[in-house]
Amino acid sequence: MSLEGIGEVRADAIIRARPFKAKTELVERRLIPEALYDKIADKVIARPPPGATPTPTTRPPAGQPRRT
Repeated sequence: MSLEGIGEVRADAIIRARPFKAKTELVERRLIPEALYDKIADKVIARPPPGATPTPTTRPPAGQPRRT
């Protein structure tokens, strides 16, 4: 609620919609309008829930085993 444009109702909706994979989901899920997102995007962070295993963002070249 400390962010401009995020009041009690929006904050509650955001909390109920968690977790998020990316902060852009706030707009994709229609929790906040795009114009508001553009104003606050640099102050917003999306992170996986505690204990979640991160998904790899890159794949090893074909024929090479994956590191664990």
